[in-house]
Amino acid sequence: YMPAGVVDEPDVWAVLGKELEEELGLNMKAVEDAWCLGLLDCGDEQGHCLNLVYVFHLGLSADEVRAAYGGAVDNGEHTEIRCLQPGDLDGLSPVTEATRRALRSF
Repeated sequence: YMPAGVVDEPDVWAVLGKELEEELGLNMKAVEDAWCLGLLDCGDEQGHCLNLVYVFHLGLSADEVRAAYGGAVDNGEHTEIRCLQPGDLDGLSPVTEATRRALRSF
């Protein structure tokens, strides 16, 4: 799973910042670089809806991200977070098709 949200205002960066804070307890100051990975089909499990996927390069360690996540407003949406290297995807379960497709791009 990757944090996601609905673009509910014209400023996409504001929406991304809101979701980052709600779901991970972080703010945009933690983001060192960001780019749009592309438009991905979320697969059968989500009715093949299309999502724009953004990548954030954070200037934080995995431990700092986990600590921030503990204070996130919407951290109950997820059972856990994992900090992965690209090769870690093999054998990972459960994982959504959208996450699998996004991680394959690295």
